[in-house]
Amino acid sequence: MEICVMGTSCTWFARENTSFVIDKNIILDLPEGTYKNIVKKFDIYKMDYVLISHLHIDHFFDIHILATQIMRYDKNRKTKLKVFGPKGTAEKLIEINKLMLSAKDQTEIKNYLKVIDFIEIEDGVTYKVGKYQVKAYKVEHGIAETFGFSFFENGKKLAGFTADTVYCNNVQNIVEDAKVAFVDFTTIDKHIAHMSKDDYFKIVQDNKNTKVYPVHTCDATQEYIEKNNLNPLNDGDIIIV
Repeated sequence: MEICVMGTSCTWFARENTSFVIDKNIILDLPEGTYKNIVKKFDIYKMDYVLISHLHIDHFFDIHILATQIMRYDKNRKTKLKVFGPKGTAEKLIEINKLMLSAKDQTEIKNYLKVIDFIEIEDGVTYKVGKYQVKAYKVEHGIAETFGFSFFENGKKLAGFTADTVYCNNVQNIVEDAKVAFVDFTTIDKHIAHMSKDDYFKIVQDNKNTKVYPVHTCDATQEYIEKNNLNPLNDGDIIIV
């Protein structure tokens, strides 16, 4: 498994928003502005799967651009782009499509839907994503329905991604026995919708055989992570599992 870290931050900071490309054909979260960075590194027409943790703009907005690009220019594509997301993902993307297209292009919407296969994810369900079995876990991120993911291959858990969340039971389920895990570390102090420094240390303490990478960081947490050498990541890093 090759995991390219497209970004490690969140909307309000200069670093790129948290997003990953796995094996050059799976995107995990596609925030606003990330499409351009993916195009610089990868063949966009070889993207087969997109997993969306939740419907906040800094996690899903650029799917519209990816799907529109495929619809207009990938004329030889034989398979649909599979988009796994929470309930309402398809409706949100159609709304964005209507806003982004000019009036004369509104007829493209029906073609837009022809290139995407939407799969609504549910807690505890495992999905086939390329060669992986990906299990979705519902986490706790305010009112937004949010899912983290564990990636398995041949019964072995390779990687866990908590998405945006406070510490909850499913965070441990995502991280436990994974070779690597990417966990929310948005704040230094306790927060109502994100994990903090204490949560990160609890995860590390409880999962000594897992390399735990902090993501979705603000400037203060990134500085703390780098100062204390807590497996800091940079935009563009490649993790091989």
